Amino acid sequence: MLRAMAIEGYLKVLYYQRQIANGDRAASIKACRHHKLNELARECGLSLSRDQNTRLLRLQLMLQLGRYPVSAEGWTSYEAVPKDDADLRNLILSQHAQ
Repeated sequence: MLRAMAIEGYLKVLYYQRQIANGDRAASIKACRHHKLNELARECGLSLSRDQNTRLLRLQLMLQLGRYPVSAEGWTSYEAVPKDDADLRNLILSQHAQ
């Protein structure tokens, strides 16, 4: 859950940085008051592979389950996959290097 929160925070920072870099005024925080990581990534201009999208969906689920233990979708557990962590870390590092 903490990894998911960290990635969510990072994506929200990218979102606001992109707005400011384009000369726009940063929108209110209400513009990002959701936990849809794939949607945030798209809004940040990131082009993700199918695998990366799948990993973000898994993290989104983990985030929702951590904050709201019984989700509206009925999910009540999540199993982490170590390879996902490494791939998402590499994605973040590659975006940060740009």
